[in-house]
Order: sequence, then structure tokens, then C-alpha cells
Amino acid sequence: MKGVLLRTCNRVELYQEPSVENVRHLFRVAAGLESQILGEWEILGQVKRAGLKAEDIGLKNLFAQAVAVGARVRRETGISRGNVSIASAAVAQADKLLEEKDKKIVLIGSGKVSRVVLKNLMKRNFSFVLVANRTFAGAKKLAESIGGRAVRFDRLAQEIKDADLVISSTSAPHLILKKDQIGKRIKPLIIIDLAVPRDIDPKVVLVPGVTLLNINDIKEEISANLLERKFEAIKAKEIVDEEVRIFCGKLELAPAAVA
Repeated sequence: MKGVLLRTCNRVELYQEPSVENVRHLFRVAAGLESQILGEWEILGQVKRAGLKAEDIGLKNLFAQAVAVGARVRRETGISRGNVSIASAAVAQADKLLEEKDKKIVLIGSGKVSRVVLKNLMKRNFSFVLVANRTFAGAKKLAESIGGRAVRFDRLAQEIKDADLVISSTSAPHLILKKDQIGKRIKPLIIIDLAVPRDIDPKVVLVPGVTLLNINDIKEEISANLLERKFEAIKAKEIVDEEVRIFCGKLELAPAAVA
């Protein structure tokens, strides 16, 4: 029997005949209740794409309803609210602190975290982004992907002079930005250090106008957001249970087992 294959970052599942058990499971998956990151959005698109490949009309309807359930859960609960990744939380924090989008941003590093940070900056319509990296080729490749500009590392201090935001995430074993490189500020500067060990000298806060956030500050926000999502998951489960009863009732799938 043919079925529908659902592939995600942490699962590969084959759906064939609808049953109460797999209806409930798929609805929970679409709702983000089975994700590694509770309430993540990406799964909804993955369920939708999998359903489009269904040849059996019953499975096609099952996947379409799962997408509808996932959308309802996110509409009626806060299970997907709040940033729960380091990169997204860092950019959200910067967005709160910066009053306007037309700001000069210097991104230090070109690794995985920096790439996700850049993606989130673009989502929030920040436009003036410079990328600095010890390897200029790495900086250039990342900068060109968004129409930004690469900066040679020996020009970093010069570029920071009129920057509004610096986000740093490198694998350097030592500090890469020290207090004396900041210089006297004409306007406020926000620095977010996402590196472990730290990239930024904590003494930069002694420079008037400089605000420094490190990865521990970001993790505190993430922990609070995850806790809130866990509370919202209770509401999400109630919605899923209701939708399972309705869907399985229409198909007369063991109604006694659904209650």
C-alpha cells in the first residue's frame, strides 16, 4: 500500500491507513507538540508539502486537516510565540533596543550562528549590514548573499566607530574586540556577544554609550519564552484532542477510543 512519507529534521514517518492513533500523532506533529523546539513553525510547511504528494484521497484529507489544526493551534495559543533560538532571540533583543531599521550593523564571524543571525536581521528589514571575519573570503561570501559588504578584520575598529549594533559570534579562543578599540562614541552602540568563550571584552561597558549583552543574557530570555510555551502547550493539546474527535468521528474511526 502506498503512503505518505513525512521527513523533518528529527523524524522520518510513513503514514498509510488513518487510525485514531496516527491521526492524533500527526495533529500533534503539525501543532508543534512533538518538535524538538516546542511550537516551531517549520513543521507546518513540512506537513503541507508531504500531504501534497498523497495519492490516496483519505491521506490527502488527513494531511490537509493536520495543517488546519496546526494553524488553529498557533492562532489560538501562544505555543509559537517568543524567540527560542540564540540567533532569533539576539536579533529580537536588538530590535527592541534600536529605534529605527536604518542602522549600521557589523556582524563579526561567518559561521552557522552568524548566518542565522543574518537571516533574522533580513526578516526584520535591517539593511545596512557589514560582515567581518578573519578569513576575508568567508566574510565576502556571507555578505554577498544578502547584498551586504565584507570588511577586512584589520578595518574592524574603524567600521565600529559609527556602527549602531555589533553582533559577534566567532570560534576564536581569545577576545577579538577590546575596550580601546571602541574609541570615543558619537552615538550609542549596542554589542551582542554570542560567542563561547567570549569575543568581547566586558570592559567595553566602561565606554559611555556602549551597551553589552552576552549569551547568558540571551539565554535568560529564551528560558522564559520556553516556559511560556510549555503553559501554552496545555491549551494546544486540548485543541488537538477536540480536532481528533471531530475528524475521527466523521470517519467513524473507533469513536470510543478518541474520548
